[in-house]
Amino acid sequence: MRYGTNSSPRRGLLRMSEVILAGPPEWVFFDVGETLIRPWPSFAGAIVEICASEGVELSDDEAHAVADARLRKFLDFVRELEGGSFSDDPKRSRNFWTKFYQGFLGEMGMEPDLAAHLSTVIYDEMTQPHRYRVFDDAKPLMDLLAARGIKMAVVSNWEAFLDDMLDGLGIGHHFEVRAISGIEGIEKPNPEIFRRALERAGAHPSTVVHIGDDPRSDAEPASGLGMGAIIIDRRNRHPEREWPTVESLSEVPALLGLE
Repeated sequence: MRYGTNSSPRRGLLRMSEVILAGPPEWVFFDVGETLIRPWPSFAGAIVEICASEGVELSDDEAHAVADARLRKFLDFVRELEGGSFSDDPKRSRNFWTKFYQGFLGEMGMEPDLAAHLSTVIYDEMTQPHRYRVFDDAKPLMDLLAARGIKMAVVSNWEAFLDDMLDGLGIGHHFEVRAISGIEGIEKPNPEIFRRALERAGAHPSTVVHIGDDPRSDAEPASGLGMGAIIIDRRNRHPEREWPTVESLSEVPALLGLE
């Protein structure tokens, strides 16, 4: 695989910002949340279910609307934190997520004391593996990559429990390298977490494509190091389309020249 500039990309070549990728990569790095796995039955749906288990009924439609608005601004919430990170330390993680859930419930009109109580219940429940599922389009892509001899890694902003959860969800065997912020103590978009993954993989950036759902935390640092980048935008949250963008992982093989 090689990179080169080209102002007129041809069929079969993948434009990644201002570079062209010719041929399949040797490695594919994956983000995890909203790329490979998702909360079950959804982020908002999980909150509605957890609150219901505590005797508090929420409007499902309103919860989904609030969730969509808050998740669109997720990195902005993170950047407001001291240190600008949330998942690389257990105390910061709990503090960030409980405040995030409190804000969520507050936007739904819940009084502060109840919101504070429920936010801790939600946090504890959302660290449990049964609250997550693998996207239907993820396993077929990983199986195809494995069959073609393309190695895989995870580079994810997630707490340390993700390491075991990947195995529990039946996809951990695909990843020869895992760089998880809760274990590394460093978080995307800091390029250092990508450098660590590259070093462990023994891979040159030009042989790697990173797939993730956020341009700022995935595509920018990856492409800044010379890696290819693809954005998976399942919910049409990133209309700018500066990098190759797909709505389903089923579109990735064609981009990588695997069809």
